[in-house]
Amino acid sequence: MAESQAPRRGRVTLYDVANRAGVSQPTASRVLNGSDRKVGGVYRDRVLQAARALGYRPDIAAQTFARGTSPTVSLVVGDISGAFFASMAAELMRAARSSGLHVAVTLSGRDAARELAIVDELRTQRPRAIIFAGTALVDEGDNSRLVNALRRYESGGGRVLLIGRHGLPFASVDFDDRGAASQMGAELAARGYRSAFIVGRRSPLVAMRERVQGFQSGFGGTVIDHDEAASLTWEDGRAVVLEADPAALDQADVLFAVTDELALGAIAGLRERGLAVPTDMAVAGFNDGKTARDSFPPLTSAHVPLETVAAETIRLLHVSTDELRSVTVPTYPVMRASSPRLTPDGRTRQAASVGGTAAARPDWSTS
Repeated sequence: MAESQAPRRGRVTLYDVANRAGVSQPTASRVLNGSDRKVGGVYRDRVLQAARALGYRPDIAAQTFARGTSPTVSLVVGDISGAFFASMAAELMRAARSSGLHVAVTLSGRDAARELAIVDELRTQRPRAIIFAGTALVDEGDNSRLVNALRRYESGGGRVLLIGRHGLPFASVDFDDRGAASQMGAELAARGYRSAFIVGRRSPLVAMRERVQGFQSGFGGTVIDHDEAASLTWEDGRAVVLEADPAALDQADVLFAVTDELALGAIAGLRERGLAVPTDMAVAGFNDGKTARDSFPPLTSAHVPLETVAAETIRLLHVSTDELRSVTVPTYPVMRASSPRLTPDGRTRQAASVGGTAAARPDWSTS
């Protein structure tokens, strides 16, 4: 069949593409909608060239019918108001685009009933994958109903992946919260710090507790006991410092917060109390987002490489079931000007690198 003229007015259809490429409509559909039946190279190239020339946009419903799943990846997160999960979602979207996938974000509020309802709804939409991102609650309770719903979704051809989520029996991309925090504590101890004030230690989230325990293990010095709320916002970090007993702050020479947002809020609280960073108090956080690097002074923080997390997550979408393994992405502290070395007298701070220096980076690991 000879290549046809321009399509009719209106939306470009699969018929138009097939007509221009000189192939049957089922052949064009197999090329553009991802059927398991393969099309030979010459015909495939003709269909793709015709689609580009006409500006054809695939029908998502048709793709779903042909593949059994849609080209959408559903990312389920507890909250996206903070910078960390917003950045993670953005990196996943960038990584997914290179594979022809789209990322749709759904908020669960870390509510078990809401998570179950989300999975039940997604099963009817047949996304390519469901990704649960973000740590679980310490007292999450029985999640067997959620696991069963996700298994039913898998049986229909979808894939379930986790990012930093504990307590579910699916392949995951993790970062070593405990190990990185332990290394952070050890680095600060090596710089001469002996007494720490920890912000976020009462968080109800598993990963935050892991960071606290890891820091205490690596630090080995005194940890100041104090009361605080359990939230993780900038405002909470500021409030913890402003409401702290002055004697507790006086005892500490370094403040460690389990997230950068808490750390930056704590810095604001310290300044309101007339304490300078790092002259009067060193500060360190966790996640190492852009706000940590752009703060003044630049914030010491445990670096979570979100580009790598996103790339590994998308890679796991494409491996066979037999090759599917959990991955732990290296996470490590980057020491910056907010925590300079103490001089031998333990009272004055030596100059620190504004750009920061990374501690030894751990190796990749899979399980």
